[in-house]
Amino acid sequence: MPEPITTMTASTIATLAFQEFVKSGAGELSKKFTAEAIAKMGQLRSEFVARMLTVSSSLKAQGRSVLDFLTQSCQASRLGTTPPTLIPMSDPTFSNERIILL
Repeated sequence: MPEPITTMTASTIATLAFQEFVKSGAGELSKKFTAEAIAKMGQLRSEFVARMLTVSSSLKAQGRSVLDFLTQSCQASRLGTTPPTLIPMSDPTFSNERIILL
């Protein structure tokens, strides 16, 4: 999972590149493509934020560290191993009422 700052930076660079593409006089097709691409990036950004808020809320409700979870997720992705789960392991002290479903 990319870092949020990296994601925002990439999004900003892509937006500026699309704007320059349109300014270069590439025509109406480029304007339509650019508008659709920028709209899609906004949608993807919103989905990313929503998922991160869900992960954060779920982990906090379980008393788990968000940073540790994200670190383990990134490491698992790079190493090709099983990522951590948001669903808590069998813990007799954990109430099922606290599980937040995605």
